Amino acid sequence: MKIKGMLFILFAACVGHIGAMEPDKKVEDPILKLVTKQLPPEIGELIFAKKIDQILKAPFPKEELINFAQNYLSLITQFPMNTKKHYLNEFAKKWYLAHGRKLKIPASWIEKHFPGQTPKQVLDYGFSIQDYLNSPVLQKEIQVTTYTGKPLLNLQFMKINNLQGLQNIPNIKTVKILYLMGNQLTTIPDAFAGLTNLEKLYLYSNQLTTIQAGAFAGLTNLKELYLNNNLLTTIPDAFAGLTNLVVLYLDDNQLTAKAKEAIRKALPDVEIDF
Repeated sequence: MKIKGMLFILFAACVGHIGAMEPDKKVEDPILKLVTKQLPPEIGELIFAKKIDQILKAPFPKEELINFAQNYLSLITQFPMNTKKHYLNEFAKKWYLAHGRKLKIPASWIEKHFPGQTPKQVLDYGFSIQDYLNSPVLQKEIQVTTYTGKPLLNLQFMKINNLQGLQNIPNIKTVKILYLMGNQLTTIPDAFAGLTNLEKLYLYSNQLTTIQAGAFAGLTNLKELYLNNNLLTTIPDAFAGLTNLVVLYLDDNQLTAKAKEAIRKALPDVEIDF
């Protein structure tokens, strides 16, 4: 009990010391290095994890950003590869939402800490639509515009992996054309409720594996639906209510013959491109 108590006191003291460090203070602080060296590895990791949590929860500084990022990268090198990758992606995601630009990481750092992996493989973070709406810098990118006189919402190639927040976009129910292609969506939930004006929905070149039954219910004016270039193998009863659908694009998926036949039966009057 005495040993555990001493470790707890040492842990608390060290966390307090880390929390008091300035953003530009090097992780190789001599006191910190000396203290953590005397602790078991799991206790040392807890201390560094506490500091990382503090950084991720606090507002990022507006100045000396390069030093701030370098110190963070130095801090997370203390962790195993999977944990390090998680903390790196959390930081890079918040960096983009805070500053509206990608975090630049030296290729040499990636090569050293993630051998055999490319920056694209290492940095695989994504956003919900609500993340964009909550960002003071990026929320302006989520707005309805017009194209050939029709309300359009362009959300293509924005690393979106979650449709949460779609219903919170101003004027969303007026939209007739919705671009969501080139994102990181893996599933389509019932996210389009109330979009009765929508005529064209572009979801191609995502990573879709499943579509929730009834996901497109209520899209009574939808005429064109693009689901091509995804990873779909089967689709449940997702097309109920699409009474005005004219064309459905499903090419470059992994649909079984049985799934294709079921879709043809469900949509006998629709032109389907497999």
